[in-house]
Order: sequence, then structure tokens, then C-alpha cells
Amino acid sequence: MTKMKLVDEGLVQEISERVALALRQQRLDPVTLAAVENLRGATSRSTINRGLGWGQGEFIAEEVCPSVNASPDGNEVASYPKWGKEHLLVTNNIVAIGGSVKSSDVDLTWGSVALDVHAHEVGADPRELRIAEANGVDLRTKKYAIAKARVDIEREYDVAQLFTTAANFGGQTAALTSGASGTQWSAYASANSDPVMSVANADEVIRGECGQNATDMILGPKPLKALRFHPKIQALVQYGSNKLNPSLPVGIETLVALFGKNIHVGKAVHTVKINGALIDTWGDCASLFIKSEPDLYAPQFALNLSSSGYPK
Repeated sequence: MTKMKLVDEGLVQEISERVALALRQQRLDPVTLAAVENLRGATSRSTINRGLGWGQGEFIAEEVCPSVNASPDGNEVASYPKWGKEHLLVTNNIVAIGGSVKSSDVDLTWGSVALDVHAHEVGADPRELRIAEANGVDLRTKKYAIAKARVDIEREYDVAQLFTTAANFGGQTAALTSGASGTQWSAYASANSDPVMSVANADEVIRGECGQNATDMILGPKPLKALRFHPKIQALVQYGSNKLNPSLPVGIETLVALFGKNIHVGKAVHTVKINGALIDTWGDCASLFIKSEPDLYAPQFALNLSSSGYPK
């Protein structure tokens, strides 16, 4: 158990003296005044409740949607290339001896987008500063961390919405964790629930669209749980298990080997109002994608465009 530090005795003494002076000026009888002054001992320490705050899960936005500088002059408009399928084109590129070399058509255009600026500030009451200083706490750094956490979770939320909104993919989606009754990953008793085959089928959809199989997978906490306890997956890996490495529940490393994909688990939570209910930011997400590298001049699945000097 973490020991709580006592409130600065000098500060308590000052507050007590001011309260006592104010009460004396109201001409309270000696018995009442003595009772009020004796309350000082109970105010020298306090049980921390909501001041402890909440914990946060792992962020994966930068892993799945890396940042790249698309505005080197530092303004709030970013430029980016739009790639076509020119590198997949099959044509007659035979040239005669002494003939000119045929040029390759490049289906490359440029687009631009106005960047959003995200910023928060968190105030600090002078009394907070005094109490924190008395306890050896750099409150300004703590307040900055709160503001940065707000910016970070909003970015995580935006990236999660990008990956989980079917309309962003032009209809080229395949249901993994939902669909007809009995096909859900959590429907353990149904013969139609087959995570391995559903991932393989979705992977084939991706290859048919862009020529590559997915390299990575995103899982929300609930889809991950469904995979770790799914009987068909346990049956596939049980013969490699032993007392030190049982098949139940199936570990992340085993799922990586089984699907042949790097797996990113989005454990972040958020709320839409102060002290509201916590929501899984990645929800029931189970997404396959081709991992992007922070390279503006190569075909990408998803990038976070930023300006020089950002993000901060």
C-alpha cells in the first residue's frame, strides 16, 4: 500500500489561525470557539478518493498509423501523393537495338488536406501549487501530462474510427467478429464459428484488391479474448502444449504464429463526458491491414500527416 504524505503543517497552521480569527470576530462563546479550534487535528490528513484518477490501456495509433511530415514549411496544409496501379501494369517494353527506351506511365497525382490542430490546457489553482510544492510534487508537469493525455486519447479515438468505419473502405470489408448467427468468434458452441477461416477469407479479399496479403492485425480486447478461448484454435495448438505452456488460454505469440500476422491490441478506453462510463476505444475491432511505414513517397494504407514542429 502506498503511504500518503501529510499535508504541510505550516499550511494547516495558517488556515487554522485564519479560521479562528474570523470566528473570534463573530464573538462566539468560549465553548463553541474551543470546539471549532480543536478540529485542527482532523484536518491534517485526508483519504484520497477520485484524486488518484484512472488508469489507461495501451495506445497503438502510432504503430498502425505512423506520423509523417507532409508540411515542411510548418503551415497547416499538408500535401500527399495519390498512387495508382502503374507498378502492376503489364505492357510490351521490348525495344529495338538503337531504339529509344519506352517511358513508363506514372499514375500519380497530388492532393492536399487542411490539418487539424489539437490542443488542451489544464489550469492550476494557486492553493494546489502550494500543496503540491509542500509535498515535493512538480504540479506543472502533472498538469501538462493531463493535457497531453487528452490529445493522445483523441488521436487514438480518431485512428480507431478510421479502422472501424466500413464506409472508409468503399465497401471492401469482410465481417470477422459479427455477421450471421453462429458465425461470431464468441459463438463457441456453433460449428459455423471459425476464426481461422474468417481471417483467411478476409486476407484473400485484401490480396485481391491490392496484390498483397495483410501483414498486421488489430484486435480489441473482446475479440482477443474470443480468440484466446476459442475451442477450434485451442484444438489447433493443443499438441504443442505442456504443463509449462498450456493451450488454455492461447497466448499472443501463438496467435501471431497461427495467423502469420503481427498483432496490435488496442486496450485504450475513453469516456464522452466527465466521470462517464468507460468505453473500449477499439470496441469489437478485428482488422487486417498492410503495415505502413513512415514514408510519404510509397503506397500506404494509413498515415498521420503532420506539420513541422508537430506533434508536440
